Parts: sequence; structure tokens; C-alpha cells
Amino acid sequence: PPSRALPNPTAMSKIQRTTACLLLAPPLAAGAIAGASVLMDGMRTDYAEGATYTVSMQTSATTTSEREMLVDGEPREGRGGFGGDSERTTSFSVAYTDEVVAADEGAPTKVRRAFEEASGGMEMEMRGEPMQVDLGSPFDGVTLMLALEEGVVEATVEDGSAPDDTERLEGHSLTLPLDGLLPSGEVTEGDSWDIDADALKSALGAGLSAKLLDRPDFGGRGGERGGEGRGGRQRGARGGGGMADAVSGLFRETMEWEITGTLTDRTEEVEGATYAVIEIEATMSGELPERQFGRGRDRDRAAGPSAAGEARLPEGTIEAELEGELLWDAANSCPVRLTLTGEIESEDSTVRDTQRGTFEINSSSSTELEVTVTVAKAE
Repeated sequence: PPSRALPNPTAMSKIQRTTACLLLAPPLAAGAIAGASVLMDGMRTDYAEGATYTVSMQTSATTTSEREMLVDGEPREGRGGFGGDSERTTSFSVAYTDEVVAADEGAPTKVRRAFEEASGGMEMEMRGEPMQVDLGSPFDGVTLMLALEEGVVEATVEDGSAPDDTERLEGHSLTLPLDGLLPSGEVTEGDSWDIDADALKSALGAGLSAKLLDRPDFGGRGGERGGEGRGGRQRGARGGGGMADAVSGLFRETMEWEITGTLTDRTEEVEGATYAVIEIEATMSGELPERQFGRGRDRDRAAGPSAAGEARLPEGTIEAELEGELLWDAANSCPVRLTLTGEIESEDSTVRDTQRGTFEINSSSSTELEVTVTVAKAE
């Protein structure tokens, strides 16, 4: 059959060039789609030695925030432009190819992972000036060998230079990021199943971006302000950039998730290949952790009883609603595309009685999240 690559409308041109040459499965037989019991008998990725998968992930989040400071009930602007509205957009892109070196009963035990791209960025305003930060990664062009050793995935650098922070080699997964969204047993059309929060976190690439991307260096050193460069140095030895602030915070222990997958009776045809459609719905609610203002000695001084006086407990809530679709390739026994969108809303209020008066800070934010993940299995 002719070559096929799953189109990715949100991908950058580099990603498109990377994935355009990859092959996907031929169309499913009519009987596989018509008979749900045949299609969904063992709905899990079947890893075999020599199998090759290429993963492409793009995540974007735009957050609009509003802050208000009141002193004895009167509005006041703080230092550094605290208060008012702000907007920040963060992005994360990664493309890598996995070659299954060894497998045991359909599960991978050793995988060679070659990173083709890992990048991210932030666009925001700081002190009233537009600021753009490009986040780099030491994993660009690096090939890792991932091996399961006594239940733990050990990573070694096979090609390229290892990151300075060796902790960034820990916690990598042998499997595809979409595997956790699949049901654990047999399902037929209309059946639903619960999905673990860690599985959604993996599908969103939250933990992955924190390992792959360098942290931005702000304060006039970490990007371009007003269109003119000011250094642009990044803290290359430290991970935790990109989507870590926008997505990873959604999976704290105080957050309660309800995530459901449902096998629909619909199919989707892409480039002549037919895939089953799984609907993904997720809702979250929880309490925000206590926020600390200031830095260094200023924050320590504010925490002291002589300056801060009596501090009242902050009140903060966060809610999220996400929905999307996962496409399943029965012929190749693997998921091939996830598209997910959603909104995240948060509010918090902090009140502190001090010698200078009663300070009240009210904040709210709204985030629009878009995620697209594609998987291509070579013929």
C-alpha cells in the first residue's frame, strides 16, 4: 500500500517534515470495524522486537490572569506592576523515535529513543514590556538506551552529550505516552472506563517537558524584551521549563480528577486508513497551595510576626474541564492520535493584617489548553 502519515494541523513545520516520511498501517478490514468484539479483544499496544514508533507532541496553553491588591479596602498598585491583567502563552514540542530492542510478552523491556526535537517557549509581559523566551533542551539530537532493570527504567546516553543534571535521565518511560488512556480489559461499543490521573499527565507531556526543557532565566537575562535581545542565556543544567507551570501543577495531591474513556460507534478515516474513535472526558477540582510573595529576605521578613502581624489562611480553588478524542489502530495494535482541548479556571485570595494595614490580594486566571499527540508505526 502507499505510504501514509497522520496529518497534524497544529504541528510546527519541523515536526511536519519529521513525520511526513513515516509509514502508518493500511486500512482496517471491514470486519474489524463492524465487529466490536473482534476490534477490541485486547486493546493495548503490542510491542515486538524491532518495532519502531515515532511520537510527535505539541502542547500550547494561553493563560489570562487578573490580580487586585487592596490595602484597608482601597485598591493599590504594587511594586513591579503587581495588579491588573496579564497574559502568558507557553508551548512545548517534542519529536522522538522509539525502536523496541527487546520485549517480553508484548511489553517493552529495552528501547532505543532518538530525540529529533525538544523545544518550548513563553510569550508574556513583564513590567509592562512584551517578553519572549525560547526554551532549549540538551536532549536535541541525543539518543538514549532505556532498559528495565529490577522494575526501574535506567537510561544511558548512547549518542550525543548527556545533560549536566543526571537527574534528568531518571523517570523516562518505555511505553508510548497514550497507552495509559486505553482500557485494561475487553470493551464493546458504548463501554466506558476510568483513567488514572498519572496516565493523563503522561499523555499531556507534563512530566516530560519538565525533564527535557531548560528553565528560563528571567530578570532581563532570559529572553528578548521589547524586541531587543538582552543576552538570552538559559540555565541549561536545570530542568523544569516549558509546560511545567501550566500543566504539571494540575496533578498535585490536592487535585481530584475524574477521567473517563468511552469507545464510540464512530470511526475516522485518515489518508485512507480507518480508526476507532475513543472519547476522553476529564474534570478536576481542588485547592491551590499557599502562595508566597516576595523573595529572599523580603519574604522571610514578611513572614515574621513584627512585620506581618496576623496572617489569615489563603483561600484558593482550581477547576478544569478537558475533552478530546483518541484514535485506535486495530491493525497495528496501538493508539495513533490524541487531540485534547480544555479550560482551567482558578481563584485565590490572601488576607494579611500588618502594622501598615490589612493587605488583601485577589487573583484569578483562565487557561485555554490544546494538546495534539501523534504516533506513527513504521511498516
